Amino acid sequence: MTGRPLDHVALFFGAAHLTTGHSVTWTLFLLAQHPSVMRAVFEESTGTVASDVPTPEEVGQLPLLERVLKESMRVLPASGYSQRICARPVELGPFRLSRGTPVVFSQFITHHLPELFRCPELFDPDRWLEIAPSPYAYLPFGSGPRMCLGGPLAMMTLKTALPMILKR
Repeated sequence: MTGRPLDHVALFFGAAHLTTGHSVTWTLFLLAQHPSVMRAVFEESTGTVASDVPTPEEVGQLPLLERVLKESMRVLPASGYSQRICARPVELGPFRLSRGTPVVFSQFITHHLPELFRCPELFDPDRWLEIAPSPYAYLPFGSGPRMCLGGPLAMMTLKTALPMILKR
């Protein structure tokens, strides 16, 4: 690890809040374009969440909200691309990459491949009733050993914040 630990903590919190904020924004944007879905999420939230703030138990009882968030992060991921550095020489398709070569990949492009997702441009939360993509086909938090450590925190934050926003 390079840099000071405090720098890493500051980056962790800053990046986590920024991407979670993007996910809230994109989800509200998509819900505004799909009022029937927004109405259904609102009804699920008001029927499940007793007070203004959902409890962890109530958050676990919002399956439509879970599907809406997954679909929102598929259609409009908070981060459009990521990058890694080759730790060893590797062949990637027709390319031979030497150790130290940067590799840029796009969650957005991956999430919009028709061979991975039927009608990829369509916002369809119910697709998640039928699909279980591999960790490398659906990767809003990255995947593998460099997967975002804040993914579970981001999901809990989103599942808590959106019912609060919609109920108001």
